[in-house]
Order: sequence, then structure tokens, then C-alpha cells
Amino acid sequence: MRHSQDTWRLIAQGALLGVLAGLAFALVEVLTSVARGHAPEVPLRMAASVVLGREALDPLAPAVVRGVGILVHLGLSVVFGALYGAILPTLTGEVREGVTSQALVGLGFGVFLWLVNFQLIARTEYPWLLGTPQVTQAAIHAACFGLPIAMGFAAHERRLRRRGDA
Repeated sequence: MRHSQDTWRLIAQGALLGVLAGLAFALVEVLTSVARGHAPEVPLRMAASVVLGREALDPLAPAVVRGVGILVHLGLSVVFGALYGAILPTLTGEVREGVTSQALVGLGFGVFLWLVNFQLIARTEYPWLLGTPQVTQAAIHAACFGLPIAMGFAAHERRLRRRGDA
């Protein structure tokens, strides 16, 4: 299947928006961790545990674990953002430009990521990730990752249309 220039633009833009949304997501994860009485680096250690194993959760683990957590989190944010961008060509122009329709797609995308990452993959490969409240995780994925990406795309698509580039 040959991708159009528009598709590659959307994938690249999705990767960038993924980083931005990933930063917002990480901030909310840290705040949630602190609100639950945990150390602020717990979300970073959890991300690192995907590649380093359960040992990354040890509070005495070396500082490099937090760096690995940042790399894992941002790497996944890029991939998931690019995936969102790859999905956009399947949507109509009205959906791509519409704030409400993009918001719904973005929220659904965030919930989809939570379902796949936590309810499918973590259940078999990383069960320790299920120790966080899953309703909270679903909400954070939807509102703090999927929604920001969607709003970024909606704004950009409307700007392109006004300029006559879309």
C-alpha cells in the first residue's frame, strides 16, 4: 500500500503531538502518584519496568532507572502519536477538522490504548502495572493523551483548510 504525502505528514505530526501529549500525560501521572501518597518517580519506574523488569520498581533502584522510564514513556508516546496520525486519513475532513468529533475520536483512542496496554498486555506480561486504579488510568489515557493529540490535529487541520492547503 502506498502512502500519500498527506498520510506521512499526519504520521510525523502525530509523533510530535505524541511527545507533547506524553509530557502532559506524564505530569498528570506524577501528580496522581503524589496524590496517592507515592513518590513522584513511581510512574517513571513503572515505565522503566517494561524493559528492565519488576526490579525497576524498587525505590533503591539506581537513578538510571528514571532515565530509562523517560525514554520508554517518550518512545511509546511517539509511536502512539504516529499511530493516531496514521488513523486520520481514514476519517472524513469534517471529522478531522471538527473539535467535537476529534475530541470523541481522541478520547476513544486513549481508552483503546489503555485497553490494549493494561487490559491485554499488562495482564500477561507486566501484572504489577495493574496495581494502579484502572478507572483512573483509563481516564488519564483518554483525557491526557488521546484528547490533547486530537485537539492538536483538529486545530492544525482547520488552519490548513483556511489556508487552502487541505
